[in-house]
Amino acid sequence: MSKIHFALSAVSACLLSQAIAVTVSAKEFIPANVTHSCYIAKSELETWSGGKALRPDSVFTPADSVTFDDATVCNFYKWSWQMFLWLTSADSRYGAAEDLVFDGQLFFDVDANSGKIFAQDSDVGLLRGGKSVSTEQAGSPSGVLLAQDGSLVYYTVHINNVYDAMTRLQAKYASGPASASGALFDEFPTTQKQLDALAAAAGVTAFAEGQALTMETKVSWVEIDKRDKDKYLTMMASIPDYRKSAAKPDDIWIWDGKTQRQALLGLVGFHVVSPVKGHPELVWATFEHSDNSPNNGFYYTPTDSGTPVLYSSFNDQGTLDNAMTFFAKGGAQGAANSQMASQCSQDSAHKYKVAACIQAEAGENIAPSDTFREYAWGSSPGLDGLDNNNDVLSANLGVQQNLAKGDVRKNYSLIGGIWTNDGSIPTYSSALYDPHLRGSVHLANSTLETYTQNDNCFSCHALSESSDIAYPANPGTKISHIYGEIVDYYQSQP
Repeated sequence: MSKIHFALSAVSACLLSQAIAVTVSAKEFIPANVTHSCYIAKSELETWSGGKALRPDSVFTPADSVTFDDATVCNFYKWSWQMFLWLTSADSRYGAAEDLVFDGQLFFDVDANSGKIFAQDSDVGLLRGGKSVSTEQAGSPSGVLLAQDGSLVYYTVHINNVYDAMTRLQAKYASGPASASGALFDEFPTTQKQLDALAAAAGVTAFAEGQALTMETKVSWVEIDKRDKDKYLTMMASIPDYRKSAAKPDDIWIWDGKTQRQALLGLVGFHVVSPVKGHPELVWATFEHSDNSPNNGFYYTPTDSGTPVLYSSFNDQGTLDNAMTFFAKGGAQGAANSQMASQCSQDSAHKYKVAACIQAEAGENIAPSDTFREYAWGSSPGLDGLDNNNDVLSANLGVQQNLAKGDVRKNYSLIGGIWTNDGSIPTYSSALYDPHLRGSVHLANSTLETYTQNDNCFSCHALSESSDIAYPANPGTKISHIYGEIVDYYQSQP
């Protein structure tokens, strides 16, 4: 266990007539007969583990982002899986034997509300309502998500040593991190030359695991029963002890800012965000636990017939046959993804004389709601998402078939990734329709972007035409929202 600080498109009628509809529920569907367009073989996994035989506790190495080959979509998904396996390895070189890499000595925990950096031996809990770097879910007013068993969803944010060094230097040099020659970085490093210059400015010969470049992770967690601990990557954590308001128990939950309780948490969502060679816009990849949420309909190509197959998690009545963590048995797809509660504003918290509170949405109670992925694998529900689905599905199939028996990471799936084909950073106005977007262009994590699934990562992490381009002051770094907050934090320190 590890301790962590909290802080449709046109569809060909001809192809449709050939497609076969199937329905499988309960667990996220990874068809065993999907075409192997991006299959990750056992031999490749062994290469990622340093040439060693695979074990349930295999320690993987990071992908080399400096020499990354962006020739195919599949390469991005293999990079994503290798990074996830590395980040979730228990590597005793960088912390206690049970510490996962993203919670070890190479990484720093971030209070997403303030940018404050925590030492790895402290233990601080913060409730967040979603993906953005504040307490609210991306694009929605402070949305709070609950699992079907009533557990609040908790979120953590982490950065690696290279990212931390860059923010420290940004705080030191007003106009940007300086290299030994005085050159400035206006974006996250993507080359060995930039990495070496950053290391020199930071006063180190080289960064440990520097080939990962700057790395940011955002992680979602739910409380789990001890009987389920072997199904999840887990941690023990101190979490805020929210209490129901005596006057409005279904409408307001309050926290005094002090009272916490110990809980066993299971990892349910994981963002991997990092640049690679030629891509300062960052690669945005996301993973989920396979028991999280059902998928909307999607197509894939089976190896036996080559004819696209349509799959939906839901039955002909539009309901789910088996319960999942974020969707009730018998729940209706048409009523799902409805926000039930939100984090209170500071004014509301002051009104109730508490440090923080959760409030029901108008006409609702604070309660779980059914959640599903509107764009399975981040693709369009139509046949134009077929190739991307095949790549993501076959990558998942390879990993889940070939990891060692007993490796809990078999229970996680890559949902997809998004980037641009030329390394350009989209603007807010073009984020959804930028012709340079590649990969899972409708990417969202059902635990991190529950209520904003019609957007994608670049809908929030983009450049503003009015300021970032016309007056570039490190525009590339602005796509990571916590970057400026961390810089401000370091500048505030003596």
